[in-house]
Amino acid sequence: MTTRSTGIHQRDLVGQQSVDHERRVDIGRLKGERLARLQAEIDRADLGAALLYDPINIRYATGTRDASSGFGLRFYHRYALVPRTGRVILFGSFNDALAGEATIDVREARTWDFFPCGRNVEEAARRWAADLRATLDGLGLVRERIGIDRLDFTAFEALRAQPIRLADARVPIERARAIKTPDVPTLIRHACAVAYVAIFATRGAIRPVATENDLWAAFTGPNNLPVR
Repeated sequence: MTTRSTGIHQRDLVGQQSVDHERRVDIGRLKGERLARLQAEIDRADLGAALLYDPINIRYATGTRDASSGFGLRFYHRYALVPRTGRVILFGSFNDALAGEATIDVREARTWDFFPCGRNVEEAARRWAADLRATLDGLGLVRERIGIDRLDFTAFEALRAQPIRLADARVPIERARAIKTPDVPTLIRHACAVAYVAIFATRGAIRPVATENDLWAAFTGPNNLPVR
């Protein structure tokens, strides 16, 4: 009985704070409009889909974060396939599956990086490319041009060997991003305000006895600065 009651309680929760004194960003609308803009540009570029590896582009298309931070900028471990219509396929991890986005289909990712694959880099790339081709076939896009934002030589050759028709995805992505949806200017102003508060706190913490760690503590959280 307790478990059932808890489930009902969690289902009925609509937010931690309801306010009437300010307008807040509609995150669901933000994600939906960004994806719609990107898919429109993919269609305009005559692409069947876009294969994204840049974490910033994945964030724009899916609204999800890369928990590994800078790891994704160097290694090819997480990627998204954005068809010109329909659900995005995010090849990621358990954390991505927990996101539960209605517009995202989360699947297990494959990689060919040397760190996990060692001497099997080329074989791993061939398996990754075959898996991607099978995914495209399932979407009815295997004969379409597929845009890519960034890949290394090994993966590029593996896709060409399938063969998969490749094209550039960076221009459609930048065209989509160039025109801001209504919620984006609010987020930009918010980010600038956060940066201003952090810089102001750091400037106020500068003194002859302050260490680099002291200043970093002030930058990341003004209340963390030790009193001397």
